[in-house]
Amino acid sequence: AAQARTKTDWIFEPSPREILDFLVPRYVETEIYRALLEADAGERGARMTSMSAASDSAKELMDELIMKYHHLRQDLITREITELAGGAELIRADSDAKGVNGGT
Repeated sequence: AAQARTKTDWIFEPSPREILDFLVPRYVETEIYRALLEADAGERGARMTSMSAASDSAKELMDELIMKYHHLRQDLITREITELAGGAELIRADSDAKGVNGGT
């Protein structure tokens, strides 16, 4: 048997206006809060990027300074060896001269 459909009016409680009055301020608050969170996340991301770049620059500077230190140290060692070799040559030349002069 076919059932007859009856038109039913629905009653909303609270009214649609009351629902909107409740939800719209919450929606606005939520959107503002979301914007604040996004701004904070962006700032933190920028800080992380900046700190990473600063760390990379510091590492590069440290590598350059270590390289300069090694070159200066190598130059100093080379100079000391040259001075020692020159001093040894003078001592040898002096003892050769004394040997030649002392024998006459």
